[in-house]
Amino acid sequence: MTQRSLAGWRVLIGRPAGRSVGLIRLLAEHGASAQAVPLIDIVPPEDSAELDAAVLTLAAGEVDWVAFTSVNAVAAVLERAAALNVAPAIPAGTMVAAVGPATAGALRAAGIAVDLVPETGGSGAALAAVFPTAHRDQTVLLPRSEIAADTVPKVLRDKGYAVAIATAYRTVQRPLPDSVVADLQTGGYRALIVASPSGVGPLAAVRRPDTALVAIGAPTADALRAAGLTCAAVAHSPTDEAIVDALLDLAAVTYAPHDRKDRTST
Repeated sequence: MTQRSLAGWRVLIGRPAGRSVGLIRLLAEHGASAQAVPLIDIVPPEDSAELDAAVLTLAAGEVDWVAFTSVNAVAAVLERAAALNVAPAIPAGTMVAAVGPATAGALRAAGIAVDLVPETGGSGAALAAVFPTAHRDQTVLLPRSEIAADTVPKVLRDKGYAVAIATAYRTVQRPLPDSVVADLQTGGYRALIVASPSGVGPLAAVRRPDTALVAIGAPTADALRAAGLTCAAVAHSPTDEAIVDALLDLAAVTYAPHDRKDRTST
């Protein structure tokens, strides 16, 4: 009988250690060892004028909705609001949408009520899909990464909203530590968890083809395929449980036990 276990697996998580504590613990409960390494850095826009104008408009209550598609967007808006000395950053009358539980949690931790979160999906497309149809020319502010896809604004415009987009942050690739590069090149990891499309580039050139790539969400899976890489599994929600479930399914169905000595000595 096939068992759902990750015994003997070593997993690389492509995001900061501080955001991976629960996932590392859950993987250990299923027998895997895991290491978290950030693949990108989040940096402010080269020019903050657009974001500053958006933050001031938001604080003045001049938009009906603000939609956050990442924790990074929440942090960027709150940081600029503090720098501009405006409070509250989001008035009580403004509706707030969050892409998933982590983003909603970041908002609530800042004392901001969240009005809309998709039950499943954890992607921008899932968030846009659950937005109600606009009435009376409602407006949505969308603070986001400079490389974000146009999926969310397109769907919202189709639903009748006037969408204002502000670049809240940029992503830049971070060089991998030499020890991680060496382990990637020698097959030291059984699976790599890619947390966002921005994380695809740092891994593409150095990992072995037989190391499984696991994407968090459909956009990241699409980015892997666009780079000519095989996506072995997709976690359809950005929760730790969904990521581990994707790995367990992969272990049970696709891959034989990982023992390179045994495979090369026969």
